[in-house]
Amino acid sequence: YVDDLHKLVKCYHSVMDSLSEAKFIMLAQQIKAVNKEMHFGCTRLNWNSLGIAEFINRGIQAVSKFESVVNQIQKNERDTDSKLQSMVMANLLKFPVPDKSNDLPGVKEFCERIERERTKTVNLLSRKYADIGPLITKTEHLVMKTSSGKAKCMADYYIYWERKVLDSLIKMVLR
Repeated sequence: YVDDLHKLVKCYHSVMDSLSEAKFIMLAQQIKAVNKEMHFGCTRLNWNSLGIAEFINRGIQAVSKFESVVNQIQKNERDTDSKLQSMVMANLLKFPVPDKSNDLPGVKEFCERIERERTKTVNLLSRKYADIGPLITKTEHLVMKTSSGKAKCMADYYIYWERKVLDSLIKMVLR
């Protein structure tokens, strides 16, 4: 039992140590449920009783379920970060590929080509930006089992991502 208890505690601390302050607030209900299961281990147990094995199994289940939610949230965050990074790297003034001939286009034609490239880039950026909302809503669904985008316990989380989006757009423009 001792090895299993160490494994349970190590897994619990590993998951808890990976959480930011905003995630602690956001995941308060899930953390409370995990801590409730873990609290049973704080009561006095007889090492020969059958309750220890049951406690270990229930604790591992609770921690594993919580870890799965945290991993899914982290995956959504990586996907969102990836979209934001590609927005930062976007070039709104991309010069079009010259055609095969060595003739230089006129100013009007050159500006039209740049405008077409810019339009393509802006459309791509718009799609990436539109994909961010559903990822955050997906996280809300994992945490709160709602998809309103208005969960009070997730306010700091929403603010965090709003800032990241704004920062990404500013970096893109300044680049």
